Amino acid sequence: MKKIVTLFFLLIISITYSQITISGKVINENKAFVENASITIEDPSDDSVLAFSITNKNGDYKVDIENTNLKLNLVITAMNYEKIIQPINSQSQELNFTLKSQITELEEVKIDIKEIQKRGDTLTYNIKSFEGKEDRTLADVLKKMPGIEVDTNGLIKYQGAPINKFYVNDKDLMAGGYGTLINSMPKDAVTKLQVLENHQPIKALKTTVPNERAAINIKLKKDITLTGQADIGVGLSPLLWQVAITPMVFTKKYQYLLNYKSNNIGENVTNELQILSFDEGFEGVTFDNQSGNWLQVSQTDLPKIEEKRYLFNKTQLFSANLQVNLSKNWEFKANTNFYNHKINTNSNQFAKVNVFDAFGNLQSTIAYKRENEFLTDNNQFKSQIILSKNSDKNFLKNTTTYKGNWNTIQGSTVLHDANTNQTISSPGYSLQNSLSALVLVGQKIANIKSTFNYIFDKQKYIVAPPNHINIPSFSNINTKNLIQNVLEKTLSLQNEAAYFLAIKKVSIIPSIGFDIEAKKLATHFFGEYSNHGEMGFGSEFNNQMGWKKYLPYAGVSINYINETWSINTNLPVKYYMFEAKDGFVDFNRHLNKFTFEPSINTKYKFSTEFSKNLYASIHNNFGNLSSIYPSYIFSGLNFTKQNTAIQHTNSKKVGGNLEYKLLLYNLFLNLQYEFSQDVSNNTISQSFLDNGQSILEQILTKNKSLNKNVSIEISKYFTKSKSKVALDCGINSNSNNMILNSNMVKIHTIGNRFGFTTNNNYFNWLTFEYNVSYAINKIENSNMVNTLKSNMKILFYPFSNQTFGFYYDQYDYQMNNQNFKNQFLDLSYQYTNIKRKIDIEFKWTNILNTKMYEELVLNNWGFTSNNSIIRPSQCVVGVKFGFN
Repeated sequence: MKKIVTLFFLLIISITYSQITISGKVINENKAFVENASITIEDPSDDSVLAFSITNKNGDYKVDIENTNLKLNLVITAMNYEKIIQPINSQSQELNFTLKSQITELEEVKIDIKEIQKRGDTLTYNIKSFEGKEDRTLADVLKKMPGIEVDTNGLIKYQGAPINKFYVNDKDLMAGGYGTLINSMPKDAVTKLQVLENHQPIKALKTTVPNERAAINIKLKKDITLTGQADIGVGLSPLLWQVAITPMVFTKKYQYLLNYKSNNIGENVTNELQILSFDEGFEGVTFDNQSGNWLQVSQTDLPKIEEKRYLFNKTQLFSANLQVNLSKNWEFKANTNFYNHKINTNSNQFAKVNVFDAFGNLQSTIAYKRENEFLTDNNQFKSQIILSKNSDKNFLKNTTTYKGNWNTIQGSTVLHDANTNQTISSPGYSLQNSLSALVLVGQKIANIKSTFNYIFDKQKYIVAPPNHINIPSFSNINTKNLIQNVLEKTLSLQNEAAYFLAIKKVSIIPSIGFDIEAKKLATHFFGEYSNHGEMGFGSEFNNQMGWKKYLPYAGVSINYINETWSINTNLPVKYYMFEAKDGFVDFNRHLNKFTFEPSINTKYKFSTEFSKNLYASIHNNFGNLSSIYPSYIFSGLNFTKQNTAIQHTNSKKVGGNLEYKLLLYNLFLNLQYEFSQDVSNNTISQSFLDNGQSILEQILTKNKSLNKNVSIEISKYFTKSKSKVALDCGINSNSNNMILNSNMVKIHTIGNRFGFTTNNNYFNWLTFEYNVSYAINKIENSNMVNTLKSNMKILFYPFSNQTFGFYYDQYDYQMNNQNFKNQFLDLSYQYTNIKRKIDIEFKWTNILNTKMYEELVLNNWGFTSNNSIIRPSQCVVGVKFGFN
């Protein structure tokens, strides 16, 4: 770890000293400043542009460039002035120029557009430079762009960090849920993609409040109003279908997207509805409320491969997004979606639990096996209305969201050769409203934020028969089944006011706020006889909890922004007041605590190519109702109770990252380091029984957790070979304590990972993609698992309108003498009617007919060997076409 940190700082120093800066002033013969003159640094051998700048209103310019140790040309061009070509040495220097007047005649010129161009904080990617013959959607092309990543859920990252906004023609149609759009937007409709670095979405705060995250804006071709995509297919083994119809309309007045998708081929289209970026800071506060988390069935974890391999589904989904420009600054948005998502899962699990003594020595192991088969029926309806105004002087945004879920799970688990049926029903809904306004008070700006959030969460868990279930302090249960009921209601209010003071480039923002949260939790565990009579288990299995939280706070945010520095400091003082009280047993907990939670985030630009970011923070996390209740709750065949003090965790974090972008060579680098320490007043205690059941509690004992993480990401696009190459390496170390079967155990986990990705479109007749990742995860004095994953795609184009595809995936796991190898092979053929832009595609998946996916998973108490049933070999024929 020390060697890596040393390498981190050596890399910063080496890159810093490889930069040179050329600056100066440009005036005319009348000693007047020349604004908007073009300054380029060129290679005399081929006149290629190495760096570029424009003079400001004072005639000043500044150009940062890589030190080449060669002769260079500095070229100045400006309308109605003579062109200047000045040979210079490759060294930092200050050069002033006087331009002579000359009438400029405009001639027709041919511009050779680079793959990536930068102007200010905006990077512009030329879509055509990165697309391949096989690409159809924007998501296909995004994955090939250096500096940009797209994960399996559609989350877009730039330089390793998630983006904060996704715009189409400067409008946020999808309100954070952009997965549907990028997967359905035809790449031919997009002319360019812009990365807006350090993007502050509120116009009135652009020069006063820094934001280190980036946004993406796509520009459509001028003649595009109607676009979108449709994909309709059928298949066999068994009868298969796939329907995806997504028309979109984009005009200056309004934008809308309609989306209907249905399939049973293993595609989880509900992932596209995930909110990938939320409102934050002065935009207000929005949540993606989740219900149905109290109770779970006992089942094997899902395999860590593409869902299409194992997902036995029947899915129906509809969504609609509308954005209307009411005036220059006012806009209205409405988003709604509904889905029904049925899933069958069939899996088994072998687990081994390590039992240690008080000195950390391994004494024995507990081994158990379970077989699971479940049918899940998930239903969700969500609707959101947004009214906003965003101008240079004020801002207003009101977001109202309703979300309802109606989910059921039913199936069985074989526990010690005995079949145990499990059923869960989870109806729940939430309603929230977020309001944020920036208004002028005299010559200053004030911000008012208010958030209302209500959640209703109800669950019922039924297990039958109970013969093989171990219940604390009870035995020989002869009821028909066991039932656990949970009802939770939550109401929270958040209010804040802030005032903006500006002193040149420094903004000082004092703020005050008051948060209130009230929760009620009612749980009841009992056995039901065949005649519907009840067998109670006493107060040890019933909760009637009330929870109250009051949080008044005040603080000040100090921000500084100039051309090279961006500094954000927050200095809040908070007073937490908690009360947790149960109505069944004598359980009453209070906590009142003052905290000071400072944070600082600094970013320094050494040049247009190179910047570093350093941050540090102290934060206090307090538990909520899910971490403090005195009586048992039955979930997943296990029992849990949190009969302890209100949880308090003090977190300290320091870290930084180095970003390097050499656009001349399409090279992106991101190096990160982070160290964090968490100190909690509670420690998790878990006791395992011979059948695999466990009892989970919180014990009032100090627990210190340390986490260190170092990672590096490098991506480069090679223009001549039309290839992208990306490397991703990381080391993570974590240590904490837990109580396992009544003995305190120190858990030290070390993880190492290496990833390599490449794609190549050099040949007209071939496209090649390959991804490989290797990971080593080890728990000190315990087990170590090696994981190797590789994915290969080869596409052949024997004719301009035909494509043959070959896909091969392999996933290997190794621990001691256990070795699991999983292989998948797919084929495809696509015929394209070029004139009508219609694709006819045939897919044959899982040709090897792999029936089971086997993997090894490490955890704090041992390891599990998971086996999941895989979708059988299947064939689908589909038709794809676009709307225009």
